[in-house]
Amino acid sequence: SDKPYGYGQEQSVSWTFGDTSVPKIFSDMSDDVGFIYPNVRITCNANGNLSIYNELLDCTTTINGCKVGEVISLDGDVQFISTSYSNHDICNDFNYEFFKIGNTINTRNNRITVSLPCEIKITYSPIIKDTP
Repeated sequence: SDKPYGYGQEQSVSWTFGDTSVPKIFSDMSDDVGFIYPNVRITCNANGNLSIYNELLDCTTTINGCKVGEVISLDGDVQFISTSYSNHDICNDFNYEFFKIGNTINTRNNRITVSLPCEIKITYSPIIKDTP
């Protein structure tokens, strides 16, 4: 690996957003200040336009035209989006803001809100700096 750091054990968290007014808090375990693009799997529980907002990084991932039961996958490593619904032209309905998580010197807490009821699974490997 040509990166100046290693990765910790893969972490995974799953949430069900029923009430879209209630945020979830994701704590980034990386040693490195900054952000990463995790892998995200979204199961839509309502029809409509989905926005996922991370208050810490002030970024919004938007996918329009979602359907109940649709499963949308965001591959953070290669920045690729796919859907289980072949008739959903997701490339035209996506704002190309891949979801990201991160931390600052002051906090590891990413406050996440969504606009549609859904289930979200986030998988990532935290950055672990080499010990001197």
